[in-house]
Amino acid sequence: MYLKSIKLNNFRKYQTENNEASFQKSTMIDKNPKIIKENDSTEEQGISDSITLIVGKNNAGKTTITHAINLLLEPLGKVNPYNFNLCHLKGKYESLNTIVNAFIQQNNKNFFYENLNNYLDSFTSAIENSLPKFSFELSFLCDSDDESSGVLNSFTSLDSSNDEIKLIVEYGIVIDKFSLNLLKHLVRTTASKSRCGPFLFNDFIDLLQQSKLTQTFQSDLAGKIDSKDINLNSLFNIKKIEANRNLHDKSLSKLYGQIIKLFYDNDPTFKDTILNGVESSNNNIKSLVSGKQSNFSDVLSQIESSHFDLTLGGGITESSFLTSLIKYTFFDEKNEIPENQFGLGYISLLYIIGEIIHFIEDYDEFSEYSGTNLLFIEEPEAFMHPHLQEFFINRINKAVNKILLITSNGTEPKRLKLQTIITTHSAHILNSKIHTNNTLDNIIYLNSQKNNGHIINLSDNDLKGHSENEADNLTFLKTHIKFKASELFFSDAVILVEGVTEEVLLQYYLSENKNLKDYYITIFRIDGAHASVYKTLLNKLNIPTLIITDLDIKRSSCEKGECKKDCELCDVNEAYKQVKVLTGKKSTNHTLSSLHLDKNLDEYDYVEDNNIKIVFQKKIGDFYATSFEEALILSSHDNLLLQTALKNTHPNIYKNIISSGGVSNLPNKSYYFQAAISRNNSKSKFANNLLLEIIKAPDDKPNLPQYILDGFEFLIEKLG
Repeated sequence: MYLKSIKLNNFRKYQTENNEASFQKSTMIDKNPKIIKENDSTEEQGISDSITLIVGKNNAGKTTITHAINLLLEPLGKVNPYNFNLCHLKGKYESLNTIVNAFIQQNNKNFFYENLNNYLDSFTSAIENSLPKFSFELSFLCDSDDESSGVLNSFTSLDSSNDEIKLIVEYGIVIDKFSLNLLKHLVRTTASKSRCGPFLFNDFIDLLQQSKLTQTFQSDLAGKIDSKDINLNSLFNIKKIEANRNLHDKSLSKLYGQIIKLFYDNDPTFKDTILNGVESSNNNIKSLVSGKQSNFSDVLSQIESSHFDLTLGGGITESSFLTSLIKYTFFDEKNEIPENQFGLGYISLLYIIGEIIHFIEDYDEFSEYSGTNLLFIEEPEAFMHPHLQEFFINRINKAVNKILLITSNGTEPKRLKLQTIITTHSAHILNSKIHTNNTLDNIIYLNSQKNNGHIINLSDNDLKGHSENEADNLTFLKTHIKFKASELFFSDAVILVEGVTEEVLLQYYLSENKNLKDYYITIFRIDGAHASVYKTLLNKLNIPTLIITDLDIKRSSCEKGECKKDCELCDVNEAYKQVKVLTGKKSTNHTLSSLHLDKNLDEYDYVEDNNIKIVFQKKIGDFYATSFEEALILSSHDNLLLQTALKNTHPNIYKNIISSGGVSNLPNKSYYFQAAISRNNSKSKFANNLLLEIIKAPDDKPNLPQYILDGFEFLIEKLG
């Protein structure tokens, strides 16, 4: 049996929509030492196959999901108002406040001077539906090899053959006490001369904090369940490795000492060896100090000859031997390194592995076999450098498989059905997950909209569509994310561009934009033919996305300066290479043509689809630009910094253009210049030349083309 999903209703950041997290099914973690060789290089099954990765920006609700499952196992206590969704709380407060005001008016404040119990029943009944609640809807799936377990009996019907079981756990307020406290509060505050105002939201929060929680259970198969008939602690076996690991000089010694003790408890041969060692050590100590024993006895006899004496001997116990007398030293190649000098990244990795080993070794497969075993690892990237993060999942997999092989000790290996849930802010951990499993399945992306959390469960099936072309797009997408674009999962907004010029320059312009500079906006350089590949994923993630693409006007050979001999068009007009009208023209840009189908360019317009906007060049002065570089020339040809950058990039071409007409001739030759930049692979040179000039004189920087500014306005609106 494993936890298929959990739905968080009105709990913390989540309301009642986009609030369900789906998890990877449990994987049987075991090893057969008879068939695994020491240097076996075959692909290993293991903990990596059980991993669900939860990713998102800070404060997106990652910890909320893990906290919800832990809360199920905690005893009921006082209410924590901040476990309720804030919007839900405010809605209940408004409802309750309306009832309170009506109640006071109806009773003319008479109840202030009477016994409050006379009003308690009617008041309690009136406010019953105005108290907050939150609930968790848990869905479990039973595998075909699940052994029978009494854990399931309480929330399944006898004749049920369903593989999926749903359990709803609802938390509410003990209403009688809350109702009485509220009445007392109304008497106290309204009768006071210093406080004669309305029932305030802060009053509501204070009353909730004085209240106690209720907990009710319901199953889709068995209906309402008596709390006496269900024990959630027998349903879950949870290990949580928290982000706040508080590593110190002896963290590893303490943890691995616990693991050694488990080996000791579970291995009779090892235990006998330790006991013999303890006894032998104590005897040796006694022999060493026995010569001094008579000296101490002589001293004590001077105090009282018949009552005081002293015996010296060894004081080593099993416990002290395991916890205090074992030294842990690490090696870097052949050099010994004490624990307190080992790098924090490696200490963190070893600590996580140690916690997993301890969890597995402490696991009783016979009592919990059919339960749900959950391993939570919070932010494993802490202290780790990127390379260590990149191979984190693979290394965890190998380490756990190895320990299972070692601890089997030639006997039947331990079997553990395990689900692993990792929360992370790291693009490298995300890469590790995708690289290890070659899939986007079982990645949960979290974001916030209007201060509420949204849970987005990713899967290959949702992203690949139905056509062969869409399946190819998914393959490309997974490869591209692995090697470049995983940061988009942690961005406030995303900008997709086609060329290096946009990539270099827009980073600077964003940092200078007062409305956008404080957001984490990631720019990805993607060929125009591939921007459309990302559209499905970006729609799914609902991240504000600006796709900046080019018109890529389809031109004849002569229009591109690739004239044939005796070309009549070029004889007619040399300036024909500049495009003044789009009538009848097509685009070679796959992103644009796929959105506008067979339309001509003069029918194109910006495309906006929920969180995505696609912009491209519009008419600038007398001409249409075909690229960002050309649009920049047309928009800011009179800018000295741009002129300097153009001159430094292609001095001869620049000199030829301005020799006839000066800098005012640049717009007439904008396509000619941008074609030279593209043809000579000098876009990067041009971008860096211009950026250098801008950094030297930032107040004189050229203006961005209007279509870029239109895109920035879209991001400002979405992020605002």
